[in-house]
Amino acid sequence: MPRVFVERWPKLGKLVDALDGVRANLEALGEVMPPKLPNAPSPGVFRPKSAEDYRAQIQGGFQVRSRKHEALVRIAGELLLRKATVTTPHPVDLRMTSPVPVIFEAKTVGSRGPGAAIREAVGQLYEYRYFIGPRDARLCVLLDDDPGAVLVQYVEDELGLMIAWLADGVLRAGPVTSDSLRSAGIDLAQLAA
Repeated sequence: MPRVFVERWPKLGKLVDALDGVRANLEALGEVMPPKLPNAPSPGVFRPKSAEDYRAQIQGGFQVRSRKHEALVRIAGELLLRKATVTTPHPVDLRMTSPVPVIFEAKTVGSRGPGAAIREAVGQLYEYRYFIGPRDARLCVLLDDDPGAVLVQYVEDELGLMIAWLADGVLRAGPVTSDSLRSAGIDLAQLAA
């Protein structure tokens, strides 16, 4: 409400002043846990977004926007559903709740390369585990291209995270990630599309 209007009503002005601190706290909370919209899907349901390209009107014309990220999440989620329970709770790309809790952050490699994609994913994964949980979840970088042996070793051995990628409709992973999933009852070789 415009302050000029509020100042015309002293009680309303006192209420606005009293609620300033509450508003600041709610804004901070809203950044971490946005409010649920009435038609938003339940956080425990796997609902991948459309993988179709779409058009966006940009000043000066149209551009084609890719849905490769959504396709990556959908395909990986559908493959994992064969042996696990997975959900897509916003803003987390993909979360496996059983047989073991794993938070996945999907990134398309594109022209920037797998190193940049991994770097972006790592920060998001730690924030999701801390702010959204579960706190005991393993963290997994999910890519749409093979990152190469050096980066796989870096992610698994140095960072202590899991890493998987989609290649020709098959979900592949580093050796530590594959062993960890296999010990939980998920053999990636058996999840081929």
